[in-house]
Amino acid sequence: MPTMAAARASDCMRSTWRDKFGAKKVGAVKAGVMRPALAAIASLLWSVPPGSAADSVATTAADPVASRTAGLAAARAAMAGPPSGWPRAFADFSGAARDGDANAAYWAGLMVRNGKGTAADTTAAVAWLEQAARGGVPDAMFVLANMLIAGEGGAPDAAAGHAWLQRAAALGQPAALQQLAQGAYEEGAAERADALLKEAAHALKHRTALP
Repeated sequence: MPTMAAARASDCMRSTWRDKFGAKKVGAVKAGVMRPALAAIASLLWSVPPGSAADSVATTAADPVASRTAGLAAARAAMAGPPSGWPRAFADFSGAARDGDANAAYWAGLMVRNGKGTAADTTAAVAWLEQAARGGVPDAMFVLANMLIAGEGGAPDAAAGHAWLQRAAALGQPAALQQLAQGAYEEGAAERADALLKEAAHALKHRTALP
């Protein structure tokens, strides 16, 4: 049974999770882990800080790095806008991803997974997300982990999925930490679950936006 401290941490985590991501949270236990609900993931993925695109436009066009950053900021802003801007956003993300940008690969993977600005293609989504994960993007590791575990975009691969989940958690990805805590509860490891939930709450509180 969970300890009192674990229960308090869990309540705190659920409240924080609901405030950040909306009423729906990660749910549906499968094979000892929690599969992320698309609505919860989408709330995390599509949020773009106001003014980020406008701030980036002020960068110097002569600087190719600054120019690329401004372009991707505009693409992120477009994702939060009307559907008419989504195809251009996907084109910008996928183009930058082909040039090796791991964060752009993450956004491209999310868009193609959800059919936002392009036709939905889970196989392509896995490829983009794996590129992002290998480039060190914790959120990509988390989404990829659950796609692999669920067999989304290919045959289920629980071993690879759990490996990516562990890597995401090691980098402080809050949803990955919460998912591991759920697994620990199911295994009867209340103390480990308690510790993981506290880590998750701390990580969520101090979470920074992806570039």
